[in-house]
Amino acid sequence: MSARRRTAVIGAGPAGCAAAYELARAGRSVVVIEQARFVGGRTRTYRHDGVVIDSGAALATSFDTTTLGYARAVGLDRDLVRANYRVGLVDDRRKVILSPGTASGLLKFPACSWREKLRLLWFVCKLVLKRRRFDLSEPATLAELDSMSVAERARSELGETLYQVFVRPSIETFWYVSCEELSQSLMLALYARGPGAKLLRFRSGMDGLCQALLRDIPVRLGTAVTDVVVRGDDTLVVRLRGDEQLEVDELVIATPASVARNLVAALPASIVGASQRAFLDSQRYVANIHGLFWIDSDVRRVEHAVAPMGWANDPPVVTIAFDPMAVVPPRAGRYVSVYLSAGKSAELVGLGRADIAEQCWALARTLEPVLPRKAHLIELFDRDEAIPVLGVGRFKLATAFQEAQKPPVVLAGDYLAAASVDGALRSGKLAATRLIAPQR
Repeated sequence: MSARRRTAVIGAGPAGCAAAYELARAGRSVVVIEQARFVGGRTRTYRHDGVVIDSGAALATSFDTTTLGYARAVGLDRDLVRANYRVGLVDDRRKVILSPGTASGLLKFPACSWREKLRLLWFVCKLVLKRRRFDLSEPATLAELDSMSVAERARSELGETLYQVFVRPSIETFWYVSCEELSQSLMLALYARGPGAKLLRFRSGMDGLCQALLRDIPVRLGTAVTDVVVRGDDTLVVRLRGDEQLEVDELVIATPASVARNLVAALPASIVGASQRAFLDSQRYVANIHGLFWIDSDVRRVEHAVAPMGWANDPPVVTIAFDPMAVVPPRAGRYVSVYLSAGKSAELVGLGRADIAEQCWALARTLEPVLPRKAHLIELFDRDEAIPVLGVGRFKLATAFQEAQKPPVVLAGDYLAAASVDGALRSGKLAATRLIAPQR
């Protein structure tokens, strides 16, 4: 009887967890190596005294088929609950409420004229009729239209007002990147799939899915990989910090592109080609700071997320969320999450914790003045590489990268899809498939 193939997965975020799960099911001897001391990557969930708040990615949708499939497979489908997500869009004059994904919410939206609403509805309806062509987690379905930015397409087809008051808040609030930089494929797929979709979240936290996928798989936390080399007998050697090394037959690298680029540096071009290395070199990420605060006042008038609308430049704050999933202790008050924009986050990186928290809260109050002057900082999540920039041409390059993948080393991550949890999971599943049943 032949020995089981030894497989290492570097990275315990959604992509790595999906790859490890699929490979273990296929009979591989799998070990997961993670530099952090927790599973989940950028889906890490904050838990304390009954409080459950996602530090990064928090929402799934009813069209995230890979996420829903894994939730069912590991028994977490009943943990998914409907997220009643409404957005209060704010400019310097007013606040208007938008319920995403519903025609009635759009028709009641007071920030544009009836003619503009009908123009937007017609634009969205045409996309909905073609929704089967679009899959946010599969770059090949988005590559054909990956030819201009969101800003170019929206301004030319919808006009400046709708671009500023509707398109920018609906995109930049979630991806933290200016629509001037993002591919129109992202917007088209989102608007094709969004109408009628349900927003969902895991009651026990987003990282619970990653933990469940690795339930029966060995995981080495707090373990950094320095590089990967190949021996003359084709054995892959994964070198760990501290002069330890693992010998494996195959490898999945499920890390941010910048880390993956360094890990494959010593591998021959026959394993990771020049075009793939160029793609890794070109990938950019934006930073993000998420401040989690406690306020003693209840602020019951605000029961929705708050986001900027129609700002001339990139706003310093992209969202203020009053976390409905938090189990609040028995006293008046609530938890408030403040997400800073990429530009402001990069500006504040390097400051001390107290200074970042002070500026974060002051900026939040400029967007939502009903907030009290003082807040208690609970936790600060700062990420240098929070979200990959899905620029024009990115989906074409990601498709070519995926098609070139082959054993014994494959890569996975949200930078190969639409920077979502579902996209990361799908990329991990595809990477595992390339090892299990390589294309000829």
